[in-house]
Amino acid sequence: MKCAYKLLIIIFLISPLAICQSLQKLDDKNGFRDFKFGSPYSSWASQLTFQKITDAQISLYNYNGGCCESFLGVKIESINLGFSKNKLDQIIIKLDKNNSKDISFKLKEYRTIIDKLILEFGKPSNHKSDADTGEIKTYWHGNKVTMALYNLYGGYEIGAYNYLILVVNPKQKNNIDGL
Repeated sequence: MKCAYKLLIIIFLISPLAICQSLQKLDDKNGFRDFKFGSPYSSWASQLTFQKITDAQISLYNYNGGCCESFLGVKIESINLGFSKNKLDQIIIKLDKNNSKDISFKLKEYRTIIDKLILEFGKPSNHKSDADTGEIKTYWHGNKVTMALYNLYGGYEIGAYNYLILVVNPKQKNNIDGL
């Protein structure tokens, strides 16, 4: 009995530490593949096409370069990079829309991605779902970097999409859904 009690205490003490270490990986990566937060706009300028300025005053660009064809086995459809004061602070990755009319396929794909992200970064910090819209949003909040995975459904004509969003701008961390 004493041994079981000690084991439970050790598990309770180590579990939060393991979660912190996993989220620390998110901060340590500081971006996505070649895209590192804080890198200057000039590093990517020749591979960007201006899209818009967001409500948070982020200049958003479509990335037209050759980096990153897939993410965790899912084809990447597009990458948008957001810059504030000419420094990268937002990455939006739209995953492949193949079979996007098949909601069950996209949900299965979403679950597969979530499982792989949990292995890498630990249990999500937050999870939201909306039964009316079918949207599912899962968040990992590191000390510096926030990552979100969305499954959005836009109706039969638009279909379902999965997005991976990473932000480092503190203003956007609190309003990541506004991206």
